[in-house]
Amino acid sequence: MNLNVGEKANSGALINRMNETGIGWGGVQGISWSPAVEPFVLPTTLKEQLHSLGEAVFLLYDSVHALYHTDELIRRFVSYKFPDYLTPLLAPGRLTLFRLDMVLVPIEVGAYQPVVTEVEVAPSNTGLTHCMQEAYCLPTDVVDRFIEYLAGRPYVVFLSHSYKQGVFEQAVFCQALRERGVNARIVFDQPLEALHQKAQADWKVRGDAPAWAKESWSNNFRGRLKQSGFHQFVTGLDLSRAGEERGIHESLLGKEMQGAVVYRLGCFPDYTLPILQQMSQPRQVRATVINPIQFYLENKAVMGALAFASVRQWIQKTKATALAVLDQGIAETRLLEPSIYTLTNLTENQKSWILKNGAWDRDNLFYGARSLEDGRRYSRADWYRLLGGKLALPYPVVAQRRLPSAQFDVAYFNREKGAIDLMCGAIARLCIFFFRTQERVMHGGAHITLRAHLGNIIAVHGALDAVQAPVVFQG
Repeated sequence: MNLNVGEKANSGALINRMNETGIGWGGVQGISWSPAVEPFVLPTTLKEQLHSLGEAVFLLYDSVHALYHTDELIRRFVSYKFPDYLTPLLAPGRLTLFRLDMVLVPIEVGAYQPVVTEVEVAPSNTGLTHCMQEAYCLPTDVVDRFIEYLAGRPYVVFLSHSYKQGVFEQAVFCQALRERGVNARIVFDQPLEALHQKAQADWKVRGDAPAWAKESWSNNFRGRLKQSGFHQFVTGLDLSRAGEERGIHESLLGKEMQGAVVYRLGCFPDYTLPILQQMSQPRQVRATVINPIQFYLENKAVMGALAFASVRQWIQKTKATALAVLDQGIAETRLLEPSIYTLTNLTENQKSWILKNGAWDRDNLFYGARSLEDGRRYSRADWYRLLGGKLALPYPVVAQRRLPSAQFDVAYFNREKGAIDLMCGAIARLCIFFFRTQERVMHGGAHITLRAHLGNIIAVHGALDAVQAPVVFQG
């Protein structure tokens, strides 16, 4: 687009194309970000790196799965502080989908090392990515690859009540699949009316929200589903009597899962034990669960398992080249334990570390960067107090080495000004989805989020002042 900064652009066409899909996030009706003027270009060599990285991360998770029952150190590591109120279920199956969230670390001009800071095993944003790819007239590779992955099977998103704010973007993805002939639908673990009432109570616009967000705000959960036509394939189950079900064949959930590829979009603590137990028996109803009921999958500590000799040996024997890819491509991650080695490193090198909840907190603050604490923002005394408080928590916390993000200048539609603007020196998070079948690993849906680099702020995802763009690989 040949537009100059400050020019009054007709950004409405691009934004309208995305909004017309029914996209939204919680109370925000329509897109919840400022769109870049054009797709974000990254070098083709990076695409090849990303594919190798995705293959290697699958092997890391496979290694933990393979060693869990035979290696006491691994078992204790990924089970550390697993809460008493949950049951450590381990269903059959393997992880076949995740989203990698990465920092682009600059190597030289125009060259970057992607480094994974999050492996999202219950990722959102497939709909968001598809929405952007269509609006910018790009190949819709996230839908294309996922249809290959499904191989003709129906698709069910089993969505947790705690993630009701994400239903609109997931519905966009399901709608795109349905338009391509896939029987795709969303099933909540609670009745829609109960979710509607909760949204009416919970979705309150913030006083500091930008004007465009306030104008588009709506907590009419059911009304928005109907307005977009999503009500045709979004349902909710009354599972309040699930504990009385005798088996998966007789259960409401089992009937929904019959013969389908099931995606559990919600965290382990979101679901009741009977529901988790039913989802642990997919083979009985010929279903495949993309992210199987294996309690440690969503624990960020799994990234730290790369330091264990047994894990490294398993990966080396399986695919020798993958170990070097992981060493370069996974952020150093440590489980926060009361050991002299760990605590000395975190205190002596305070500004090099960030802390995050690892898993299983009751408020789902471990999801993404919601619990992020940056060592640079604390005095030495306050950092000591923070570490003490984190050690006392009843769930795991991880420390991750802070990474220097490449900074970018990006032209975007400033929705406050109604004009083209330039965000300079923005930090970025690159995301891409990976799917695997028995034969191969596929990827699609690369997109980037950029945010102004203000002081020590390193959180990028989910910010209303962020810029987002689909990614294309060229040159």
